[in-house]
Amino acid sequence: MSKEKPSKINDTSTCPIRYEKTESKVDNLTEKYEWDESVQNYVLLAYNVGYMIGHVPGAFLSIRFGYRNVMIFCLGTSTLLTILSAFVARYQWIFFCVRSLIGLVNGPLYPMIHETIAGHSPPNERTFLTVLTHTGNLVSLALILPISGLFIENIPNGWKYVFYLSGGLGVLATLLWFLFVYSEPEENPWMSISEKKYIVDNIYPNGKPPKKTMKNVPFLEIFSCPHLYIFTLVHFGKLFILYMNLYGIVKYLYKFYNLSPVMAGNLAVIPFVADFCFQAIYPKIVDMMKNEGMSITNIRRLNTFIGSLGCSSFLIAASFVPCTNLIKGMILQSLSLMFLAPFQAGYFTAIIEHAPQYSGVTFSFINIGGTFSGVVQRYLVAKLSQNISDIREVYKYSFIITGIVSFALSMVYVVFGTAELQPWAQTTGSQRILAKEENHIGFLDHSTTEMDE
Repeated sequence: MSKEKPSKINDTSTCPIRYEKTESKVDNLTEKYEWDESVQNYVLLAYNVGYMIGHVPGAFLSIRFGYRNVMIFCLGTSTLLTILSAFVARYQWIFFCVRSLIGLVNGPLYPMIHETIAGHSPPNERTFLTVLTHTGNLVSLALILPISGLFIENIPNGWKYVFYLSGGLGVLATLLWFLFVYSEPEENPWMSISEKKYIVDNIYPNGKPPKKTMKNVPFLEIFSCPHLYIFTLVHFGKLFILYMNLYGIVKYLYKFYNLSPVMAGNLAVIPFVADFCFQAIYPKIVDMMKNEGMSITNIRRLNTFIGSLGCSSFLIAASFVPCTNLIKGMILQSLSLMFLAPFQAGYFTAIIEHAPQYSGVTFSFINIGGTFSGVVQRYLVAKLSQNISDIREVYKYSFIITGIVSFALSMVYVVFGTAELQPWAQTTGSQRILAKEENHIGFLDHSTTEMDE
């Protein structure tokens, strides 16, 4: 009987030793906490659960107080808690609670950003502004990953400075939002009168409706709309790939390719930089599609298909790269993440277009479902690790499963999705909203007077 040859991926003896951990002076002067894999997973889960829960109160509070005020509160609180994390890390359960609270106050952030884009972007500029705005997280990752590695490698207790740096950037973001962003264009003292008129006239050609209240938001129509759930499925699919990289790419490079933590952090930036560059130029490609006379729905469907095909196929291809070929692996990982750009110009922009006036509410629900992919991703890797001893095989199968699931869920939008303005969001002006108040239609209806933002 012939002996079965092990695969190159399974044969760890062929993997080059690129890094051997040795104790340094910095290591000896650094506080260390013995957290096993399960504790690390619980800490990540704490943020995820808090983040998902935070969407619901965030949506309601933004209706009551205006999304500018909610954003300032959430950014400021998150910043303070991030700095506090460095001081409470030694107390495991306190740190766990702080991470949960950070997730809770960060939950409303993306819905508020969507609301801001919807209220300030004329339809012909919406793709560009949506894609450009969401490159901000890529820039932050490109900065924080290599800098964190340098801190940890060269400064005693350098991990604490990662929290301080993140907190400092949070202070800057809060200050910028406080100074320059307002809930309505008319309220912004930095805009000229002509700019305000241009924005409002293009977004509301039939007249701007009154401010939203808990009475006049059509909750019944929103939650009975099938497209809300189609958006949720495709968003889950896209984030399934994104969270795999956010949570695991540094560890993947460290364990799969035997890299040092600093080198792994530096190389982990490359896929996000590739995504940023592609997102910067991709709106021009969308403009070409518009010039060809494609309908807005077909543009969003086509871009979603391109994004899902690129992300999934390159990720699955990366799963078959042996640990001896770092360059090929990095190229495929970068190509996979790069194709998130068409996703952004696809269904992600359509979330705003199908109900601009209620985009904060709709995206709150959609992002809860999408964020759950992070929990599933952690569970998938944990279960594979329990049943497969070779970490390289774990990554191989997690890449394949992630790619297939992401592509399948994205196809739901490609086949059934839309970017057309929904009937319940179509009528503008005061007549529609005042009628809602008189008839007391909606899931949440009470006798309070109209609330100011």
